[in-house]
Amino acid sequence: MARVTVKGLWKRYGDSVVLENINLDFADHEFVTIVGASGCGKTTFLRILLGMEQPTRGKLLIDGSPVPPEPGPDRGIVFQEYALYPWLTVRKNILFGLERQNMSVPEREKIVISKIPAKRIADADDIVGVAILLASPAGSYISGQVLVIDGGRSIT
Repeated sequence: MARVTVKGLWKRYGDSVVLENINLDFADHEFVTIVGASGCGKTTFLRILLGMEQPTRGKLLIDGSPVPPEPGPDRGIVFQEYALYPWLTVRKNILFGLERQNMSVPEREKIVISKIPAKRIADADDIVGVAILLASPAGSYISGQVLVIDGGRSIT
């Protein structure tokens, strides 16, 4: 996790101001949800946080350093429109991004295990049956479950 600081952030597209003088500070390990009306700039802000877009002016810092100008494995987002591949299992959906990086299966599994300690998997399995979930086809879940799966993808 990291501290995120936003100072006087603006984003314009031509004459349209999408983000105007945004000032925020997210503490290390703080959970943040961005909510707002359609077209208010939520996705634009997240794209700037990922490094996919640059602000028109202002600063967005992660642990005191500017956001790199490209997406990185240290940042992830989950959109409310799900992008699961229904023909893959949940585990394969979670590992999909790592497969695109030409990592071997053992390397991918090692990354997932390092991000989700075995005790947490065991505890979660006791509560919601995660082991069964991981082996099941992704297309068979309701929206709340899909959010959980998409969240798993965002950490890999």
